[in-house]
Amino acid sequence: MQKLPKNLAKIWYAKIQQKSFMISLTKNLQKTLKYIQKLPNFTKQLQTKQKTMYINLNTMPHEAYMLLWHSDKNFIGTSNYVGLAYYWSYDYRHYLRDASPYVKRKVHAEFLKNGLNLSDSTEKHLSIIRKYTKLN
Repeated sequence: MQKLPKNLAKIWYAKIQQKSFMISLTKNLQKTLKYIQKLPNFTKQLQTKQKTMYINLNTMPHEAYMLLWHSDKNFIGTSNYVGLAYYWSYDYRHYLRDASPYVKRKVHAEFLKNGLNLSDSTEKHLSIIRKYTKLN
């Protein structure tokens, strides 16, 4: 019979606390973003003070990646979309699932520019996806 660690209860409790912390952190982030967007001159400041940040997603801890992914789901349909969350139709999963965040952002922006529903599946959607993914 396999021995269980003596501090197993502490480990489980720590994991539960970590998950509830991430959920509350995501909810607090959503509240903060909604508050910031209501501030006067928010969009003006956002357009003039853009900064580029490079994050290596391959070395990021899973919990941190999931926090970013859940936050990015809130930006689907806006110009603030980061390129992590899924927004496309099931028909295009093979085209976009393994695409880089850069390509996903480009396709997303093109859909918005053309006034397309992000989750629809049409020839126009497919032509835009093929344009950026270089897949036929």
